[in-house]
Amino acid sequence: MIDLLIPFLQTLACVGYGAAILKALGLLSCLSYRDVLAWSFALGFGTLGWIIFFIGVLGSINDIGLGTVIFVGCCGMFFLPKNQLREDSSGALGSPLGNVGYMLLAVLGAVLFFDLVEGLSPPADADSMAYHFDLPKQFYLAGKIEFVPRAADGAIPLLTHMTYLTAYGLGGERALTLWTMISNWGAAALLYALLRRHIDQKWSLAFVIAYLTTPAILSSGGTGHIEPRTAMFVLVAAMAISAALFESNWRYVVIGGLSAGFFVGSKFSGLVFATAALATLSGFLVFNRDKRWFSKCLVFGLIVLGAGGQWYVWNWLHTGDPLFPLLFKVLEIKDYAFWDLAHHQSLAEYIKTEEQAVPKNLYWFFAYPFVATFGGPRVFEAGRIGMGPLILLLLPFAISGFWRFKDRVLKSQLFPIAMFALISYTLWFFFGPSQRVRHLLPIYPLVLALVTIAAVRWSDAAARQYLLAAFLGAVIVVQLGGQVIFSVNPLRYAFTDESRDAYLTRNLGSYPAVKWVNENLKSTDRLYLTERNLNYHITVPIYYAHFTQEALTDIRLSANDPVKLLRQLLKLKITHLLINLGSDNLEAVKKQWVSLVEAGCIELFKTIEVQGIGSRALQDLSTGRGKKTIYRMTPEKCSGKFSATKS
Repeated sequence: MIDLLIPFLQTLACVGYGAAILKALGLLSCLSYRDVLAWSFALGFGTLGWIIFFIGVLGSINDIGLGTVIFVGCCGMFFLPKNQLREDSSGALGSPLGNVGYMLLAVLGAVLFFDLVEGLSPPADADSMAYHFDLPKQFYLAGKIEFVPRAADGAIPLLTHMTYLTAYGLGGERALTLWTMISNWGAAALLYALLRRHIDQKWSLAFVIAYLTTPAILSSGGTGHIEPRTAMFVLVAAMAISAALFESNWRYVVIGGLSAGFFVGSKFSGLVFATAALATLSGFLVFNRDKRWFSKCLVFGLIVLGAGGQWYVWNWLHTGDPLFPLLFKVLEIKDYAFWDLAHHQSLAEYIKTEEQAVPKNLYWFFAYPFVATFGGPRVFEAGRIGMGPLILLLLPFAISGFWRFKDRVLKSQLFPIAMFALISYTLWFFFGPSQRVRHLLPIYPLVLALVTIAAVRWSDAAARQYLLAAFLGAVIVVQLGGQVIFSVNPLRYAFTDESRDAYLTRNLGSYPAVKWVNENLKSTDRLYLTERNLNYHITVPIYYAHFTQEALTDIRLSANDPVKLLRQLLKLKITHLLINLGSDNLEAVKKQWVSLVEAGCIELFKTIEVQGIGSRALQDLSTGRGKKTIYRMTPEKCSGKFSATKS
């Protein structure tokens, strides 16, 4: 029961922390009740992650400490206004729901139900298993935050992950998966709050349903992926900056800085969006000849640093590079034991070939959104987990609405929000390291809101409304069908007597190897592995190796120094290895391992049959059966040139 209670209490704690911030800034009376609730959750979510960092670096992660943080946050609920429901300024905006509205509520309820069912199933997403869930789990077990000398998924900003740590620590795995699903709804609540400022309830509900059933949200929302949660910070920052400009209110500058800072503390790409936020704020302040533009921007920047800079200080203290390893060459940092120039160059080449598919020029700047809508290169990952066709279908309506009300555009509170979205996309496209379309998820609900409002404003006549509703309805029906298909797998787990092991065997191809390791290795052993999606589920000590992201073991494609590799394995106190030396491995990678096997330094210990998984959602097992091999370190048997490394 505790695993169901903790996500609920953590939700209340987030709302409480956020309400306390709004109360301290005197903004509770300036916002509608739906704004208060949505903003409070987003701000409290960031605050919770911010607090846990300091508890973690002090080595005080335990149930009492985590429970106290949740309790204090829940107390903040008392700051919520009791009878302060601000009426909408337009009667049309507050019109009754009617039959259509109640039908939309029923559909929304079904969407949330399917989401909850997914939240009840064991985690099987690769990125979540590799680090989103594994790092918080390891930090909780260690009782402190530890520096992880691994680029891209180890030494990174982890503010959002600290909320995962709290859920896992107090409630276990199910609390963790439920929390990720519930926190995914935060952006939907903010999207609804933004839409309700400009359009009525029925349209707002319909577009929220469309957002929640977007393929990228269905794929990422219930996982540990950061983007669906950082979308909350983007939405609050955008609305706060707009309010700061139009109401000339310093307090909104603080809210914008906090939101942008929480994004910065959650992911390196937050720097892109924080820069866009600052550029938007400063640009409009200067254009409006605000005499205090510099002081307002300074306050914004300082708050961003205070809200999200701690992880960069943490990395700097351990590496000398706050953006490890981005500035490795710029700062002319000497080689570390855990990083060197060879790996730095390998990582750069990997990003160039595996994360980028099209040139960063003006043509692709405009073409990318359209191409990514229909799939595009493999790197985009837009086929099954893209943004869907909704924005593209709405675009003609939105352009018509923009043209119809072009005389109001520059005076609209949505104009700074639109500029923020445009600057964010520009910086992301030209300076971001990856072209995966899901990395645009943080601004997706913002863009969806802008296009939606313009389209609905244009369709004031009945015929136009029917046309817009037909397009929107078609998208929702298709996406709902996708969610139903996606939900069959967790539904089977939730409503049958299927065990956790059976579920993971169906959804994680190498799980039989994980199960064998957990049952046969001891806590004094240490397993070396390169299959990242197994990290979280293994209960014995592990070392996860990667050919470009870590240098404690040199397994780059060009590496061929088995003596060096053996020394590294011994230094890491590796006792067993989960590696494959079959024909499916590249010769360049195999060479070192084969040499160690031939010299007797490692020997085959166990062979385990596994099932290939083509698709978890469709339960596609067509990739056939395979084998996983576990080797045992036997340095005492080393012969020839390896004998000098015997321990």
